[in-house]
Amino acid sequence: MSRSQKVLLLLAGWLAAEFAVFALVVSAVGWSAALVLGIMTSLAGFVMIRDIGRRIFATLGTGLRSGNIGSGAMLEGSLQGIGAALLILPGFLSDLIGLALASPSLRSGIVRRFGPRQATRSDTLDLTPDEWRRTETEAPVSKIERVNSVR
Repeated sequence: MSRSQKVLLLLAGWLAAEFAVFALVVSAVGWSAALVLGIMTSLAGFVMIRDIGRRIFATLGTGLRSGNIGSGAMLEGSLQGIGAALLILPGFLSDLIGLALASPSLRSGIVRRFGPRQATRSDTLDLTPDEWRRTETEAPVSKIERVNSVR
């Protein structure tokens, strides 16, 4: 089976699942309520896209000024954008996944699991007794004294 056939099969399965979920929703709440729910979730997706756009420009501006744009934040924003796009698409199955991606706790869990690993810094150096020796020096300078002497 070629890659394009697999993609077509996947899309056909998704479409069949969307129809099945739509039928369940219609049987539970009726046609008019299902239509209103579909329109409301699409509007929620458009509102999310607008808010994401504003937040991205603010974050990019701050990140460019500081020289630090976190890739974890980029992944979380991308997940939120995908969630908003899924809300805009017609279908309740895509709405369910879009609403799940709108949840900050789920997005942060995905970022922790699949996002970039950040190096951790430790102020503790673990040495064996033969790897160090005590020397007599002047008293250590505190961080506050060090900062004040730089100014």
